[in-house]
Amino acid sequence: MFPFDFINRFFFIVVIRQIISEFKFKLKYEGFFRLARNSCRQVYSFGSTKCLYIDTFSYNLNHLVEEVKSHYPSQSDIVLSIVFVDKYAKEQCFIELDNDKTFMVMLNMYNENKEVTFYATTEKFRYNPKPLSCQDKVIDENETDSVFP
Repeated sequence: MFPFDFINRFFFIVVIRQIISEFKFKLKYEGFFRLARNSCRQVYSFGSTKCLYIDTFSYNLNHLVEEVKSHYPSQSDIVLSIVFVDKYAKEQCFIELDNDKTFMVMLNMYNENKEVTFYATTEKFRYNPKPLSCQDKVIDENETDSVFP
């Protein structure tokens, strides 16, 4: 038999891990970026959306890249750019997910919300993604362009 303290600690660790490690990834793919009307902001147009619920202890950047590539089955050698929005930036700023360090920074940045939206595209971006740290929100095609001045 296990001592009572061991069982309590094990249960506590399992509960804490479940609370801390679950994220909702909103993946937008097969779309493209364009300039919003009367603005210098980028708008993600068309495409599809898929929600993923992941455990950050077992999920990494390679899993995300493979998930995105699975939506482009006819193009096995496709070059993708996957970006997310820097939530602390005063102006619109994308950060490209190109290594595990950036992936971990993103998880820390959105740790409070436990939800982040990724934008994937195969076209050359018209913006300059920042290396780490820079918008409050990306406009989707479904939202009106007049939201932002």
